[in-house]
Amino acid sequence: MFTADLKKTQNNLILLGYVSASESYFRELIRQLIVIDRRSRLASENQMLTFGAAIHYSKELLPEALLENCSFASKKNIIDAFKDFLGLKGHTPQEVEKVLSEFEKICQLRHCIVHRFGKLGSNNAIKFGLESHLDCLEKPLVLNINQLYQVYQICENTILVINDHLYKRIMIRTLEPDISDWSWDLRKDKNKFEKYYSLFASLQKPPMPVSSATEAYNKLREYKNSL
Repeated sequence: MFTADLKKTQNNLILLGYVSASESYFRELIRQLIVIDRRSRLASENQMLTFGAAIHYSKELLPEALLENCSFASKKNIIDAFKDFLGLKGHTPQEVEKVLSEFEKICQLRHCIVHRFGKLGSNNAIKFGLESHLDCLEKPLVLNINQLYQVYQICENTILVINDHLYKRIMIRTLEPDISDWSWDLRKDKNKFEKYYSLFASLQKPPMPVSSATEAYNKLREYKNSL
């Protein structure tokens, strides 16, 4: 049987795992896009890279070195990373803003666990709404199973919304005349398109209601023809 302290520690560690997995998703997605997507690669060309990384990292892992000092613990940092490394500028959809705001709150909980021995500080409480959390200041963070599941749902929803958002933005961008090199012959485009599709595809909840790379390719072609 778990004691109360052990249960609290276990739940806190699970929260750390959820946040770490989410941040790893952002890193891997950006890294892969820099490798396979020309516009993302061009956007990243002016980013600084350490000499050590330049001489020791393989070509495929150089984008990972670019992200070494990046933090994905706030909405602003994540949106800025999309701008700096993927070249995605302009308006951020409200749905994306909303899920990233919720994810940032989870990152504040992570900060409490890692840096404040599990206690809620004033700066962390401000992110949640200081007045409504005054009674929680400097008290240990104790998550029950229902609250932990809510954390999981927020992290999962963040990934799903961002995945869908980036898939649409990146794929629509590949249609721009100055960069598009689709032949619209699947036999010629298959290898290139599948790199994009496999990066975003989910067995559980794929981006857009499609069941295969071929169907997604056809939908992209239909969208292009509708412009």
